[in-house]
Amino acid sequence: MEVAQNAQTISLWNLSVDVAELIICVLSIVQIVTVGKLDRTARHYFLWFYICTIFFVGGNLAGQLLYGKTGWIFRAGVYAANYCEFLFSAALAYIGARYMLALADPDRRLRLPRILTTVFFGLHFVLLNVSQFTGLLYEIDRCNRYSRGEHFYLALLGPTLILLCCLVLLIVLRSRFSRRERIAFCFYLLVPLAALAAQPFLNYYVTIQAMLIALLTMYIFNLSAQTERYYRQEREAEQLKINLMMSQIQPHFLYNSLGTIQALCRSDPKTAERAVGDFAQFLRHNMRSIESDQPILFRQELNHTQNYLALQKLRFGDDLNIVYDLECESFSLPTLTLQPLVENAVSHGIRQTESGRGTVTIRTREMEDHYEVSVSDDGAGFDPTATTHTGKGAHIALTNIRSRLARVIGGSLRIVSAPGMGTTATILIPKAVSHSKPGSG
Repeated sequence: MEVAQNAQTISLWNLSVDVAELIICVLSIVQIVTVGKLDRTARHYFLWFYICTIFFVGGNLAGQLLYGKTGWIFRAGVYAANYCEFLFSAALAYIGARYMLALADPDRRLRLPRILTTVFFGLHFVLLNVSQFTGLLYEIDRCNRYSRGEHFYLALLGPTLILLCCLVLLIVLRSRFSRRERIAFCFYLLVPLAALAAQPFLNYYVTIQAMLIALLTMYIFNLSAQTERYYRQEREAEQLKINLMMSQIQPHFLYNSLGTIQALCRSDPKTAERAVGDFAQFLRHNMRSIESDQPILFRQELNHTQNYLALQKLRFGDDLNIVYDLECESFSLPTLTLQPLVENAVSHGIRQTESGRGTVTIRTREMEDHYEVSVSDDGAGFDPTATTHTGKGAHIALTNIRSRLARVIGGSLRIVSAPGMGTTATILIPKAVSHSKPGSG
């Protein structure tokens, strides 16, 4: 009587815990979908974590509810429930391994861990399917009652090997993870490993609870780390705006332009009037760029660059030659990316030669998966390997351009130069985002 009462208490406890775990998983999925603090990789993997956990816990719950119920429908349900429970227990370990590799090895250079974890999961999958016909891991009797098979321990082999592989990976590649990520993965690996080691000696199924506790711990640590990273990036973005504004407020260019316009007011009023218009448009675009991070059409950025060049042509005349080689214009890019490169080509390239004369060439090209915008000059050039090859203003401008390209559209900047051979700066714009809705500019 006492044994039956204990068994009933354990069963009710299992059912209650399983229902609570399913509710937690559903709420976690809703939180992941609705809260945008996780990056794309984390959101992808944590969704799979919780979906697999739902099948894992759901299989265990269904197996308990259908236990001992006769009939072919219930028998099919018992088989499906136990199959899900055994399959997704290993799937959770396998997804954890893939998530670790996605963080530590985004370029997919480490093949051995990927191969080993896939082989271990495949081994578990094969054993599970063999067991459906042989009772290797577990058996379902004629009354639809589950019992462990003679070689039940083999059901723990695949998940255990995957978790051990992840543990070795965490130790070897620990420098590639943040402190919080290391703590989170330690919980995710060690708690289930302890449960798997104890499971063969227990009647109460602790693996589900261990996996969920480990998963929730990892999720909380990961969410905390990414929230902190999100706010840090926000602060950096604000600082970049300040740096951008300061890099664009250049007293020498402003004074020289105003001095040129002042001289033209007496000698050539019509040209002075056009120069005032170019100057006003140049300043307006600079101020607007500080207010918005949205990409703009290439034509808008080119117009801004042409306003700048028109003012420089008034100063340098035939010493400054401009060539346009535009194969395509139907794409977008972050504001203030082309004009600063042209400015560097003029100020730090052509004007640094002995003659002070030269040509700036602006090109656009359409590739299979990206667009290229290049600014070339035949000026002084520099050694890219040198630590200080440009002035402070040029350095800030290049830093801002790289940051805005990476942050706004996932683009990049490539610089090729040599002393006395000129410089070519190339902007690479992925096509996947180059057609996104541009801002007003």
